[in-house]
Amino acid sequence: MVLISHTGDEKATEAEEFQHLGNPYYLRLPLDMGVKVVMAHIGSLGECKTEEATVCKPGTPYVDIAIQMMQEEKYNNNLFADISALTQFNRLHALDKVIETSDIHGNLINGSDYPLPAVNFVIQTRALVRSGHITAEERELINEIYDVNPLLFDYVLKRSIKHSRTGKRLPPGIFMMNRKLLLTASDNESH
Repeated sequence: MVLISHTGDEKATEAEEFQHLGNPYYLRLPLDMGVKVVMAHIGSLGECKTEEATVCKPGTPYVDIAIQMMQEEKYNNNLFADISALTQFNRLHALDKVIETSDIHGNLINGSDYPLPAVNFVIQTRALVRSGHITAEERELINEIYDVNPLLFDYVLKRSIKHSRTGKRLPPGIFMMNRKLLLTASDNESH
């Protein structure tokens, strides 16, 4: 069984008093029990609140906690994160962190967060051009895809984004079936 859990702050629905539950740190219990976990959105929105001081320093971005957890050897075969929502305008700050942290790429998977890619004000390609993650030419072509198929738009956009300074892209493996996620615990022990 795989547990898929939202991580980070939730802005698409009313959840203000429950925002702290998006802290990736709270997934340690099922991970330590051997459960495979997928952190939706890789904690790309929000930060530790004052009331979470016992588990993380207030002000620490949830994406940093998610990345640190994914770098822990003991979670290598059980902890995964999807990159859904990373191209939304309010999460662009996390793109470069995820792209440059190549040691977690083997545990990243593509996700769409549908229907949000079909809501054109949520993913603002103009902002991605301004931030240096895509070119103006790429934006024009990608926007044409949006008019026909928002899910294909989401996929092509994520395959096109690059680090704003280095130009490095996410590896193609993120967009393919992740065999580590599909292996059972007994399969992992035999390999």
